[in-house]
Amino acid sequence: MSVVQFWFISFVGTRAPVEEYERCNLGKVKANAIVARGGNGYNETELNAFINLFIYAQQFYGRKDQDDFR
Repeated sequence: MSVVQFWFISFVGTRAPVEEYERCNLGKVKANAIVARGGNGYNETELNAFINLFIYAQQFYGRKDQDDFR
């Protein structure tokens, strides 16, 4: 993969190459969030593989006390 393959796409449909990230309003996302793509690029098998991977990793590296978030 190369940088040329990726674009920032805004909610109004405008695009910008990733090299222009400083002019984009990316917003803040919590560090424990996983953002995935839906629509035509949605792949349920791949999504479930990521979910299972992170659940498995959380058992070994996550906090030991129970959290409301899952």
